[in-house]
Amino acid sequence: MRSRRQSFVARCALVTLLMLSVGAVTGIRQHDHDDMTVEEMLRRESRYVDGEQPNPTGPLPAGDESGVSDETALPVVVRSRQGRTRQIWRHHRPRHSGRQELKLLSGLTVSSATTDYEQQLPKASGLWPSFFNVALRATISVNATCGQTGREEYCRLAEGAGRSRGSQCGICDANNPDPEKRHPITNIVDGTNSWWQSPTLQKGAKNDRVTINLDLGQLYQIVFFTMRAAISPLPAAWVLEKSMDGRAYDAWQYFAADDTECRERFGLPAYTANYIFKSDTEVICSTQFSSLEPLENGEINLSIISGRPSEMITSPELQNFTLARYVRIRLLRMQSAEAQCSVAHVETSSYTTLKGWTVTNLAMSEHIVPTKDNDTGFLVFGMFEMPETEAVYWKAPEGYLGNLLRSYGSQLTFKMDWITVRGDTSGKPTVGPSLILVGRNGMKIAYGEESYDETGGATITVPLKEDSWYHVPRTVKDIITRLRRTEYHGDPVTRSQFMAVLTDVEVVLLRGTYHTDQVESVLEQADLFSGSHSTTDSSASSSGFIELCECPEGYRGTSCEQCAFGYVRIYETSVTHERVGRCIPCSMCNGHAASCDLETGECGLCLHNTVGTNCERCLAGFYGNATLGRPDDCKRCACPLESPSNNFSPNCQSRGGSSDPSEYVCTQCPEGYTGDHCEFGNTEGWRCERCKTGYWGVPDDSCEPCSCSELGALENVCDVTTGQCICKPRYGGRRCDECDVGYGNLDLDCPACACNVNGSASTVCNVVSGQCECNVGTEGIHCDRCREEFFGLSDEQPGACEAIEIVLGSIGIHQWNDSILGLAVDSHQR
Repeated sequence: MRSRRQSFVARCALVTLLMLSVGAVTGIRQHDHDDMTVEEMLRRESRYVDGEQPNPTGPLPAGDESGVSDETALPVVVRSRQGRTRQIWRHHRPRHSGRQELKLLSGLTVSSATTDYEQQLPKASGLWPSFFNVALRATISVNATCGQTGREEYCRLAEGAGRSRGSQCGICDANNPDPEKRHPITNIVDGTNSWWQSPTLQKGAKNDRVTINLDLGQLYQIVFFTMRAAISPLPAAWVLEKSMDGRAYDAWQYFAADDTECRERFGLPAYTANYIFKSDTEVICSTQFSSLEPLENGEINLSIISGRPSEMITSPELQNFTLARYVRIRLLRMQSAEAQCSVAHVETSSYTTLKGWTVTNLAMSEHIVPTKDNDTGFLVFGMFEMPETEAVYWKAPEGYLGNLLRSYGSQLTFKMDWITVRGDTSGKPTVGPSLILVGRNGMKIAYGEESYDETGGATITVPLKEDSWYHVPRTVKDIITRLRRTEYHGDPVTRSQFMAVLTDVEVVLLRGTYHTDQVESVLEQADLFSGSHSTTDSSASSSGFIELCECPEGYRGTSCEQCAFGYVRIYETSVTHERVGRCIPCSMCNGHAASCDLETGECGLCLHNTVGTNCERCLAGFYGNATLGRPDDCKRCACPLESPSNNFSPNCQSRGGSSDPSEYVCTQCPEGYTGDHCEFGNTEGWRCERCKTGYWGVPDDSCEPCSCSELGALENVCDVTTGQCICKPRYGGRRCDECDVGYGNLDLDCPACACNVNGSASTVCNVVSGQCECNVGTEGIHCDRCREEFFGLSDEQPGACEAIEIVLGSIGIHQWNDSILGLAVDSHQR
């Protein structure tokens, strides 16, 4: 966890400010040109014409009485080949080329970086001035300093464990006579190697935010900014701002650690080095200078003009953008190597049960279920059940396992009894660990090695804090209690090791053997105490505090003990007692799966409305680019709205070739809806009060297409209210897609029904197929013939088909050639 005593330490060689000190060349008082534009001010200062040479010993910027010409920045008016006049800068190279360091910022050092910047000057045909560090002339102030309100201990971020605490930590105290312990903001501009330092976070997260103000005394055109840290990293998030009057500030540039912080904190996308600005006044968010590395002496070299359209020949907009008297650095977030932790008051609770306990040995090669005493409810184990084991242990059930970080600083209390052989024996009390914890990381740690009176019975309380805990070597498979050997007692447990075990406890073992002549072990009670957050300090009880950490990327949990969403834990072999776990990103899952299998490359369940082997596509009904790695990569199709009652297309897709994620097309707009988002409802009129020609319905709701039948309608036009199409003769229905009453069979152009009057129940046929409604015993499209086993239908004689009658007995058969008359079966023999 990151030390709460970490702070910014800055040798802020703050600003190397290049270009004209406005009003300095001619000694014009500031109020003489308060109402002038930048261009007017520069034009007033530029009194030289073609062929005239500037006076190298002219007036110097305010505060400089040395008369040194290498800090003179003079405008020169020259005429181009086309005869136009433009202003460029004549560069008088400084006599000194060495690097000058200042101090500033909460642990930040800024250099003038003269030689570095000269290499970055625009390669233009014009002339450029010398540049100098105006921060040396500035009045500087800050709203917080380490040790200002009393003695503070601070610690540096260290690489590895090689340093001792003494070499990493120190004291700052504004009232201490030792100058090495005083770090005021004036150290930044005093020209020495001392530094300014911000307060540590131990006094509150508010010290993450520190504001530094510089008053340069007059207007300057500032084109370069350098800042160098001392014994801390550069800040993670901050803003560089400028002002003409000290009241209204505008940003020159924003800085953040990554794209997410740029968007969430400043509302801007992130850019790295070599950005080409779209305008002379564009302000961006940069991630170039917000890395944790290096831990000390990191340096920022920022050009205000580089990459801007008018970099080579300055424009009025760029002149105004670089003009400032006041410079402000707002530090918003400190860098951290790991997590930032605080403490929270807690209320204690306990867990206890006698269900699920088993008895085992140290190697956990045997597991025996104890007996429950019906009178007391206690659990009893007979030592004879494990005759080859000297030290038995009670193995706790699941409720005592898992993440026990909330129990840190509390205790586990258990009440144990034991029964020894009756009579006078030579037995004696034994020693051994009272409690053993085995973490899922493979580490086995133990506490205690007391002996107890042979009369039996003890209530044992084990503090869940690293003090007095020790490692149990993996080679120890049993504890030889009768010899009082202590080969089980290994190296002391560190806090980080103890917390690593509590992160995920796999096994809890309570000591069960207390005497060499013991015949029974009895577990009466086991209470595991833990903490829960309290809203008030007064409600905190014996468990005291639990830590609450702000975790680095990839980790989560109160102590950063778990992998964050999209990360998976891997373990590395360690020379110490445990496997060392790290959380690494599931990079193949595009940030949309909670976990993954690094060996197979398979992602867990795809979330955020994504699908695919690597969660690389949006679900049906969603659009976007799922490979950007953000939770909102895939958005619901709005066709035209997201609400189900106004979302008319089940699918959509991003418009090809567009970088705008909002550019998408709904691909399945139903009839009656058109447009990229199904937003047009086929209406017309000044107030969209009627359906278009060829559509019908209610304009306030929807207008559907007429869809008149090509076969039966005169044209594809219908009544705008009812939707009735204009039908040809013999056709009917709203769409004219069926025959009119008395006509049927669309395939034959709706001829008259012609139903047989004797064989059909009606003269009206089916308007689509032309099928008449046949009586019983008749069939055919016109119902004009009898079915098998029926007879008697005739056009000349009324009457329907009759069923053939079969009478048992003597049979006489009369066969008629006319099937209409049918087959008669006589019941009498002739």
